[in-house]
Amino acid sequence: MRRQYLVFGAVILAVAVVVCVQSAALVIWTPIGPGPGFFTVILGAILGLLALGVMWEHRKPDGAEPRREKQTVRRRPPRVWLVVGALVVIPFVLEPLGFRLTILALLLYLLLFVERRRVLGSVLVAVGTSALSFYLFSDLLAVPLPVGLLGV
Repeated sequence: MRRQYLVFGAVILAVAVVVCVQSAALVIWTPIGPGPGFFTVILGAILGLLALGVMWEHRKPDGAEPRREKQTVRRRPPRVWLVVGALVVIPFVLEPLGFRLTILALLLYLLLFVERRRVLGSVLVAVGTSALSFYLFSDLLAVPLPVGLLGV
């Protein structure tokens, strides 16, 4: 079973290398900002890292299967429905709350209630991601984002 994952990871890694090489032939940065090769190089690199992660995860021989935990009875909806529900709500609250507060609330909901992570780490990740994503899109890429009624 692990061999299939290694082959899959190798194929995806090869695709990522081809994407990066072909994208590098395009203009990556122009005087006015990112060029046509900018995001494709980044996405190719991310794809390559994910492929390496799959291969690393399944590097052990077939006899060394990880111990599987017992499945517990679910008392709440599956996580996918909680995430889909949050994504359905986002378009309705984006304008009134603004980008930063909406992303902050989304990440806090996902980390605290869906994934059940610790509070301090969740708050730090949510605040940092919200601030950095707003800075990236608003300041660096000059994408107009909704500010919201509170001016945040």
